[in-house]
Amino acid sequence: MTRRRQSTLAVGCATVSMCWSCAGQIAQTSDAFDARATRVSSGALVAPTLRRRDIAAFDGRPLADALAQLRPDWLRPSPLARETDESTRPVVYMNDVPGGDARSLQSIPSDAVVEVQLLSAGEARIRFGPACRCPAGVIRVQTRGHE
Repeated sequence: MTRRRQSTLAVGCATVSMCWSCAGQIAQTSDAFDARATRVSSGALVAPTLRRRDIAAFDGRPLADALAQLRPDWLRPSPLARETDESTRPVVYMNDVPGGDARSLQSIPSDAVVEVQLLSAGEARIRFGPACRCPAGVIRVQTRGHE
């Protein structure tokens, strides 16, 4: 008898246990899942959060440079979008305050950053409310002194 690897997946307010294959299929269709946040070109899973230790190698350079190297998919238009204008790219929230589009990452020094997260549109609306203008999600930047 073969044992399948189990995964726990939270969908809405329900948490279920299922095989990895089924969890992956469901997660790919869920609004709370964003393939740009969890998969890299090699197919490996990565966390949708970058911490200080991940960004430290880019001190003295803009945060945009760090993200371009570490998570380039975060800066690309959403693959789920029908159009290709700026609304298909995540907006930036710095210390939980709207900070503009991805171009604003050029003005944030990497050495001031403690954490960067990519939130899906659904996660962003839950966190920032229905007024969040973030159809492609949010790049949430936390800086020193605001964590």
